[in-house]
Amino acid sequence: MHSFIYAFTVFMCTIYSFISALGIIPGDRYKPDTFPIYEAEEKQDDALRILSYNIRYGQVNGVSRLFRSEIGLKQIEQIKPDSFGVQEATPEWMRFLREGLEDYADVGVARDDGNNLGEYCAVFYDKTVYDCLDSGNFWLSTTPEKPSRDWNTGSTRICTWAKLKNRETGFIYVHVNTHLDNASEEARDKGSALIVDFIKENFADIPVVLTADLNSHSDEVGYINLTSVLNDSKLIAAEKYEYGTFHDGKPEKIRDDVIDYVLCSDDFDVLVYKVVTAGIDGRMTSDHFPIYADLKVK
Repeated sequence: MHSFIYAFTVFMCTIYSFISALGIIPGDRYKPDTFPIYEAEEKQDDALRILSYNIRYGQVNGVSRLFRSEIGLKQIEQIKPDSFGVQEATPEWMRFLREGLEDYADVGVARDDGNNLGEYCAVFYDKTVYDCLDSGNFWLSTTPEKPSRDWNTGSTRICTWAKLKNRETGFIYVHVNTHLDNASEEARDKGSALIVDFIKENFADIPVVLTADLNSHSDEVGYINLTSVLNDSKLIAAEKYEYGTFHDGKPEKIRDDVIDYVLCSDDFDVLVYKVVTAGIDGRMTSDHFPIYADLKVK
């Protein structure tokens, strides 16, 4: 059944792409020459590429998830991360990504029931290179061990992590992924503080990367809490391609609305930070741009 659903989705995406290319349905197409276009490039052989991608649970400019699925998958395939964190990944998104990304495995559960109800903050990793040594989830609440919500949060919020080992080199790192609440500053404050405590208690001696939609700018509490223990890759990158990360379907209108991040521990130098604004064939893959950082172990 899953393979049929995947094939059907690809078929519908292909038809939609053809119609969209004719200009009949322009809702998800970029306006040309209105903002800088950054494409994913090859990384250095010894670099670790970490991607954060809010893939949008529903429609973007009236275009549903169904018709964006294939180009979202192609975006990931173009970037070729070692591991990546997704936000707003519905069960339908997860099924499509799992079937379409043959070289990747994932960890994570849906936030509403700890199984398959609601959005995931899953961590995907290249299973041809890495083994997952350990993984887990916790909820951003006063009862993090079970599905729950507190602090006036607008939605149940979850954090997922994976401890990964490169089979060839033996290098081990932890990838943490989350999506802080959009409705409550209290939830962003206490939720991010919970993640900070978790990292300190469990991974003080292990390299850590964190991907997230923080719903926070750099002067707001969610960002400030997390960057007390991790570095913002954008700020320390030797090479950077900056733009706003949340465009809400109007990328030509934003410049500095950065709420998506790749953070990393002091174990890494950052070679490249990039907001990938190119899309696929002139089409928007989400209402957020994917961002990646190429890291090198010090």
